[in-house]
Amino acid sequence: MPTRISNGARRLLAWRSARGLSQQRASAALDVQQSRLSEYELGKRRPSLITAARIEQRTEGVVPCSAWLETDAGSDAALAAANG
Repeated sequence: MPTRISNGARRLLAWRSARGLSQQRASAALDVQQSRLSEYELGKRRPSLITAARIEQRTEGVVPCSAWLETDAGSDAALAAANG
């Protein structure tokens, strides 16, 4: 069975890609280590609640805290709309 990554991971990667940011620049903007950002985007790790709240704030709600708990494919439309 394939591993399902959280919508938070997918939204974070989409947010970074849509803005043309490298992981290094995005990690500076989000105040996380680049290695952690990579783990978040790959679905290998989920941020703490404090870090998730900071990511939500700094992405202007594109990556909400609740997205780290979701894994259903049904929110693909919400992801596309958020990145317009």
